[in-house]
Amino acid sequence: MRKSGEHVVLLKAVCGRQQKKEEKETAKVQKRMEKARIREEKAQAKIQQKLDKAAKIQALISAGKKPRGRKPNTIKEEEATQQEEAIQQEPVVMAASQRPIRTKRPTQKAIEILSESDLSADSDSDVNLTDNGGGGLVDYDDYD
Repeated sequence: MRKSGEHVVLLKAVCGRQQKKEEKETAKVQKRMEKARIREEKAQAKIQQKLDKAAKIQALISAGKKPRGRKPNTIKEEEATQQEEAIQQEPVVMAASQRPIRTKRPTQKAIEILSESDLSADSDSDVNLTDNGGGGLVDYDDYD
């Protein structure tokens, strides 16, 4: 049997571990909340900066002066209605079989191997080689 003193020490050690664990978790949560608060402050500052810039430009326009810098991306109402009509008239339905097929460009080593194999193989046979890019089989018939 253990003495009562040893038992108390073990309990304190277990409680100490749990307390450290809880402190660590609360520190993580506090750090996460601090990061979220900083992100929010940055977003608010960015929005305020945009509003200030827009107000400054508006004040220049109302004073009859030309604002400096890039023109804002505004579309005239006539152009906007034309674009909307064009979008409504053209159906944008495309079947999966109509999409262009992406193929990898052959590496120099693959081109050399391909040219060597063309000399020894029949011209009618399909040649599928793998490049070192890890992309799997590459069809080089498109590059002839």
